[in-house]
Amino acid sequence: MMISHFPVWRTSCARQYTSVILATLFLLVFSSVTVSAQRQRNYIYIFDCTASMKSPEINMWEPAKNALDRTVTRQSHDPESRFVIVPFQDNPFNEIVFDGSEYEKKRAGILERLDKIISTPHSKTNIYEAFKAGMRNVNPAMDNRVYLLTDGKDEVHGTPAVCRLIREWCAAHKNTQFFYVMLDGVASDPALDEALAGCSDAYSIKCTDGEIPTISDIGNVIYANTLELNKTYSIGFSEKEPYPVEAKCADRFFNVSVEGGKSSDYNINVRFSPRGDISVEELNNRLAEETDEDGMYEFTFTVNSKDPHMTIVNPEVTVIMANRALRKLSLLGGDTDEVIVKPGAEWYPAFLWSDAAPQEEIVIDLAAKFTNTDNDHPMAVLAVVPANGDSSDFKVSFNGQPVGPGETFIVEPGKEARLGITFDTDAETGKRYFSLVNRDSRDIEMLNGVSIGAVSELPFRTTYSVDWNPLKTLLVWIGIVLLSALILWFLFIKRMVYPTFKSLTIQMQGPGSYFATKRLRGARKAVLTSRRESQNIFSRIFTGRIIYIRADHFTPAIELLPARNAARMTRNSIWDIAPTARLEKGNEYTLTNINTGDKTYLSV
Repeated sequence: MMISHFPVWRTSCARQYTSVILATLFLLVFSSVTVSAQRQRNYIYIFDCTASMKSPEINMWEPAKNALDRTVTRQSHDPESRFVIVPFQDNPFNEIVFDGSEYEKKRAGILERLDKIISTPHSKTNIYEAFKAGMRNVNPAMDNRVYLLTDGKDEVHGTPAVCRLIREWCAAHKNTQFFYVMLDGVASDPALDEALAGCSDAYSIKCTDGEIPTISDIGNVIYANTLELNKTYSIGFSEKEPYPVEAKCADRFFNVSVEGGKSSDYNINVRFSPRGDISVEELNNRLAEETDEDGMYEFTFTVNSKDPHMTIVNPEVTVIMANRALRKLSLLGGDTDEVIVKPGAEWYPAFLWSDAAPQEEIVIDLAAKFTNTDNDHPMAVLAVVPANGDSSDFKVSFNGQPVGPGETFIVEPGKEARLGITFDTDAETGKRYFSLVNRDSRDIEMLNGVSIGAVSELPFRTTYSVDWNPLKTLLVWIGIVLLSALILWFLFIKRMVYPTFKSLTIQMQGPGSYFATKRLRGARKAVLTSRRESQNIFSRIFTGRIIYIRADHFTPAIELLPARNAARMTRNSIWDIAPTARLEKGNEYTLTNINTGDKTYLSV
């Protein structure tokens, strides 16, 4: 785990180059972060939308907004990153919240909303309430970066109140860095400088005159060993993109070189070698007179950018070089980044005759590896602590034995070290954040490559979800399929398979005094029959209405079916229809029973 301590960063920007400089400012500020465990990122922008941002003298609005857009676009390439924009004037407006994966489709709407806010009536600048609104969005389980951008001072509560707020935050914050970006000299104040300088995780960024290069930062402590000089050591770097860098070291025992001559994916990899053509054994002998009582030798080197447009703000790195074998422990894969445990736990409730799922235990192999321990009983006393402090909805076990959240368990060499987490069925769902905390590691000097005293926690996260019962899922999908089939049937297939009569009325005059008029519109078939017949409701709903026209002389039955703007009589060896079997509007037809000679006259 990189332990970084930064001075307050003071720099400047030219009024006459506001557009270029503000764009550069965003690129440098929002890429400059303290290097630590790579938790999920949470970017919070507290954005001044008062009238002075768009004043005729210094119009900072468009360049600032455009720089924000470019910065978030770059940062949103990590789809898991979370973003919060807090626009403010007299008071904060509702936050704009989105994930990295959402920015591309929401981008236009977000920028349009910011333009609308700055166009609304407003008067004073309320930095105090804006700061509080931004900090409410901090998630201690994430890697939080909070940026306050303003061109003025607090006109509601005053600068002293803002300074008190910063000090209160500094005393209680966790996994958070704060950048106070003063876009204009009016925003600067000695009291603010003092409050920010007193907090190692707060930074003052001033803009008055002079152009600013892109700024980056690095981790500032490396723990190494003369017995492992062939090893590559990594320094955390704030930039993902490769930059050419070089190492300069004036130590009389060691040379330092950058592997490949450039950074790579948030890291700068360095190697150490003895200065002069001496063996490791001779180096050990010479260092023996220089080390402290614990066998440690300390020196520094600097990492400088070879890109003229990029500056490393904290170039000095301290190396703590051990001149003996160190007692080490490696857990969770051996590094201090956040470990993502997959798969997470799933559970589903009972449904009908299907039982609920058993509570699923997430089992994590701590993969404990002890090295160079010179004690018969080396051990690590550890505990699992939830990031949100709420330990009421899950249980912890170690090697199958229950231990309470926050209670300790002992990891020893050569023994199984399996951690179990079981969530209650009604536990909070989604991502769940935890830390493996070192309580007392006896006879161990290094934990995951870092001095044991510098590692407060090893973060890890997993997920818990409540799903549908498989039976419920099956039945719902069957219902969806059936509903889809019904919609398809009624909207499309039914109309093709069972077409209906359009606006069509038929008059009939037959033997004796028989006379009838029938409207066929909307029916799918008309049946001339001598029997009493009816259609069942299921057939009528799914196939369409059938009209039965009854008369004693309609024997055998004969059917009329829809044709385009007409009707057609089905072929039948007993019946003859003249002049044609296609019955069109405005025409008359004669229907003759060949066996009996009975005639029926039809008018359409």
